[in-house]
Amino acid sequence: MVKHTSFITQRRTSEILFLVSLVIAVALLFSEVSKAADSASPRIVGSWQVYRDDDRPEGPVPNETMSFWANGKILISGDHPNKGFYQINGNHLEFLIKKGDRAIRADRRFELSDEELKFKNRKTGWVYYKRVSEQPEGEEPDLK
Repeated sequence: MVKHTSFITQRRTSEILFLVSLVIAVALLFSEVSKAADSASPRIVGSWQVYRDDDRPEGPVPNETMSFWANGKILISGDHPNKGFYQINGNHLEFLIKKGDRAIRADRRFELSDEELKFKNRKTGWVYYKRVSEQPEGEEPDLK
């Protein structure tokens, strides 16, 4: 009987250790995703201008500049001016763009370096932006 109890205790200990290990692994994973988002947040602040669009290899590049503020506001100037909010979630940039009395959500996969920001197009390629200023250009949007 003692052997049976010892086996059950060892099995429960193994299960508990497995669960603790799993919880730690998940926490570390979320921590790394959060660090990636946290490190991108201050680096994205500033102004970025389109210089290439993979989905328009022959056509003109859109006239567009995006200005990001540290408080989560964005101003888009150029051919299609807009304003709204942004949030970084891992390798996705989530937008909430104000259009009159309504808001439009958008979610784009992105990659960011010190001098280049690129978004995955809805079609096949990427849209490339170059940093034009480390400070947002234009007046900070009033989004009341």
